[in-house]
Amino acid sequence: NPHNVDEESLVYKEGVPKKFFEGIREFNNRILSMGTGAALTEFPNSAWSLQAYLTVCHLCAYLLLFVPLGWIEIHKNEKIFVNAESFDIAWVLNEYAQNVLSNVLSAREILGLSLIEYTVKQKATIGRWVAQNVEMVVWRKEKVDSNKWEEKIDFITIPGEIVLILNDYQIAKLLQVIGEIKILQLVLDGKWDLLFEVAYRLSRIGTKDELGKNDKNYIEKWLPYRSSRDGHLQNSSESRIRLLEIAQNIFALHARIKEVLKSR
Repeated sequence: NPHNVDEESLVYKEGVPKKFFEGIREFNNRILSMGTGAALTEFPNSAWSLQAYLTVCHLCAYLLLFVPLGWIEIHKNEKIFVNAESFDIAWVLNEYAQNVLSNVLSAREILGLSLIEYTVKQKATIGRWVAQNVEMVVWRKEKVDSNKWEEKIDFITIPGEIVLILNDYQIAKLLQVIGEIKILQLVLDGKWDLLFEVAYRLSRIGTKDELGKNDKNYIEKWLPYRSSRDGHLQNSSESRIRLLEIAQNIFALHARIKEVLKSR
């Protein structure tokens, strides 16, 4: 069911340049070398028509020409794309994924932070159906041996329940204020009890006059970013106040998550 258009009509009546259609024809001739088509002599292409011979209509060719623009490069040989049921949500999530790249290491964390950014900035709620179908497509190129590279596609998903939690404005805002990937990881893993334990331990440490080695190690483990930036490991009243504030925010985060889980 190809969506081809009337070239003559558009060229002469609508003023569409001939070069556009020439580009489409050239694209059809070169598509097999782009990794999107099948080998003509070896096997059929199941994505299109199960036929060994492949041509692409104007609409598909136009969309496929822009495929490279959809990928976000994490590393030299790794790219990501956030996919969702809603085009609008997918568009915004990819935009936010681009913005948070410098803060995280894994694709799952990028997806989680993108959802948080969406919730805080858009002040919008993702529906349950869309939440269950948010995923990150990860394309990577791995070296098999000295002369051979292999392309792989992975799909990173976050359980629908976690997506709905991150889509709660209060939770998203608290995670932004806390600003620690380690705390986000606990939320992504659904480790609510450990989240409460971390808040409790940090609050206890914050009331001490002097920090021991174990206290400093614990702060550095769960608040690595703030420890290096704000000096939470220092023996000062100011650092204790900041530590207690973070602990209270983690307590509030835990309480809000429990509240959201009960209501859903």
